[in-house]
Amino acid sequence: MAIIKIPRKLACIFLIFLTILIIQLIISLTFYNISELGDPRSSHPYKTEKSHNHLPSSGENIKKTLSPKSTNGNYSSPCGVLPKDANRAISRAKTAKCKKELTEIACLAKKDELYPKEIPNFCSLEKLPHNSVNLPSSSTLPEPIRIAFILSLNNRSLRQILRLFSRIYDSKHFYLIHVDKRRNYLFHELKEHLKGFSNVYFSKNRMSTIWGGFSFLEMLIESMKELLKLSGWDFVINLSESDYPVKPLRRLEQFLGLYKRYNFVRATSQNLKKFVSKQGLDRTFYQCEDRVWRLGPRTIPRGLKISGGSDWFCLTREFCEYVSHGDDAMLREVRTLFKYSLLASESFFHTVLQNSHFCDSIVDNNLRLVNWKREKGCKCQYKNVVDWCGCSPNDFTSDDWSRIQETSAKPTFFARKFESIIDQTILNKIDHHLINNGTQFLDQNQLSKYWQNEYHDAYDRRHDEKRSFYTILSLMASKMLSLTCERFHNGGEFLELSESLDLYHLLEVTLFFENDKYHGTLIDNEYKLSRTESPFTFEIFARPIVHIQYHQSFENATVQLKVCSDYDSKEEIFRNFGCILNPYTRLAVRHSWTSQSPKNFSITFVWIDSEGTLAGSFDVKVSLKSSFTSPTNLLHSPNFKHPLKPGAWRLLLFYQWRLIVEEKFLIHPLIFKAGVELKESEISSLLGGPANGVYSDHNFTAVEMRLKNILSSSFKLEEESFHEIKTQNELLNWSLNLISKFWTVNDFCSLSKGVPCNYLDLKPCNSTLWSCHHTDSSNLFL
Repeated sequence: MAIIKIPRKLACIFLIFLTILIIQLIISLTFYNISELGDPRSSHPYKTEKSHNHLPSSGENIKKTLSPKSTNGNYSSPCGVLPKDANRAISRAKTAKCKKELTEIACLAKKDELYPKEIPNFCSLEKLPHNSVNLPSSSTLPEPIRIAFILSLNNRSLRQILRLFSRIYDSKHFYLIHVDKRRNYLFHELKEHLKGFSNVYFSKNRMSTIWGGFSFLEMLIESMKELLKLSGWDFVINLSESDYPVKPLRRLEQFLGLYKRYNFVRATSQNLKKFVSKQGLDRTFYQCEDRVWRLGPRTIPRGLKISGGSDWFCLTREFCEYVSHGDDAMLREVRTLFKYSLLASESFFHTVLQNSHFCDSIVDNNLRLVNWKREKGCKCQYKNVVDWCGCSPNDFTSDDWSRIQETSAKPTFFARKFESIIDQTILNKIDHHLINNGTQFLDQNQLSKYWQNEYHDAYDRRHDEKRSFYTILSLMASKMLSLTCERFHNGGEFLELSESLDLYHLLEVTLFFENDKYHGTLIDNEYKLSRTESPFTFEIFARPIVHIQYHQSFENATVQLKVCSDYDSKEEIFRNFGCILNPYTRLAVRHSWTSQSPKNFSITFVWIDSEGTLAGSFDVKVSLKSSFTSPTNLLHSPNFKHPLKPGAWRLLLFYQWRLIVEEKFLIHPLIFKAGVELKESEISSLLGGPANGVYSDHNFTAVEMRLKNILSSSFKLEEESFHEIKTQNELLNWSLNLISKFWTVNDFCSLSKGVPCNYLDLKPCNSTLWSCHHTDSSNLFL
């Protein structure tokens, strides 16, 4: 028998192949290990219906599922190939807990065990009635109606909220306030301002109510449960900090007295198929890590009539009892469906109404006007918290006044959205013309002003970026007072960091607006001029200095620049009103163009850091319409590597390499990390710029060569090099010198009874018009 001789080279290849095959088999067996777990719906944060604090899950009794195997926090699928959406969500989740929950839910959905196949419909009507309502005469005697208001609040607009509260308050009604659990400043300030009202209650279970998340619906149901413990109210109305009445409270009471049995919800005008698709109701979503994750497609159960629209409503007490404590088959399964839905609060109440014995009580009107401008409001502005492109209403401004006036003869009692930091004039008009019937009872001089808290030391000390900047700015002001009193340290030439911070205490920061424009920043400080003296408390009024220089005109077109961060594409403003930029800021520039004629061209944006290094060069296409009255607002936002080097940066705009305009802006250094003073060993690593001094992976050598001669002629501000800074004291004094070139202190006022020296002539803050401690006449509770 002949022996076949295998070549040595081929044998080696075969052995390598066999080895790889064995390794892959071992890995597969390791990753697809099977173990028994309980129902994942009882293991994640939103528990089953036995929990008092959460909406019930499905009645299905799922005993077993496959457990994903963890390797360094990454979860492989224990149930085969998952949808792409689920894989992306699991890979992006940060915590093992969230990854585990996402995997388990995705597996249940894949195995068709997450949702019921069919949901019963308990509405006995073949066709829903068209219940129309009308606004009663102002002379109609109101029925004895009592309203329970749910105020769900989620920002720092304390004054606007108190103004809203003063317009809807009456001792016979009830007020339940839910403040997002991430908003401790607002929660504690509101409790202090409203502590004397026996009919005002604060939610005991504060949640993170992120946009599109199930937690908003959960909050509403829990709020209803709390209110149902109180007897005597007839309707519940939910409002946010962005709502405002457009009629006196008495007119609302008159109206509801005529329609006691009706539930007021606004349904979409879209066809059902389009609505389901746009709302993402044909997909599974889940909230964890304060984000809503998309996990893949799903099928709506048979028998259920889906409905939805606005999540702002006016509901009867009887219906609230049903959705909060009901336990029939339809309600249980609808709760499960919407527990894993996007924007659940926009469809849950509508759907329950249509599929229950309350179906004859629906009025397609939620009693409010919403400012929808979809070309501006549908720009995926919530993509940082949800795997979906949703829409949000715009703020009303004075330009919308005619639309507000048109509601006077309609059953419309509220409107949204309003923001005093955007336009307070529209609220003043509503008060004057619609609520007070033209009566002048407010201080007209003060109505042009608005204040909103930006930082509070009791709640924001671990916000290193804000605390660093406002501390440096306040120390600059404190040094000015010290110099005035001729008791400054070391001849006024050098401040010891430890001594300065020991004698100084940053209290609170407030943004100041006047005539609907950001006017400056106010900072409350407590400062000792020496260790032996009592602290002196004062407020400063500071404003940024803009450094923009125009070099050449550009073909009958003009441009306005603003480098900042936190751009709101819906309102076309930067939410970072003082444009306070730090080494970890995502930079952006709004360039606004006007032209006599339509134009299409390219502009080169060149970013240069504080050391003169080219951070990036980008060609941006500009398309202009013919208008000198309506500028074209465009945004450019480079994705630089962090940290950015602190100091004075420059942005230069070129057209065909002719310098048109440049702006110099400040990247302020950090002096705190994790709430404590920056250590000297951390200075260079934390503030010395990105790795290898490179902000982008692109090669800009050719651009650097072209820019050599051009940059020598552009304007500069003289300053020390950051490379020379090695100690805390050097960092602080460099920062003080730097910030003085970009910010100015306009004025001071005193919060203490006396002044620290005879050289100071400070007015009391309560009589200083710009001060946040001056009386605010726009509401009755300050």
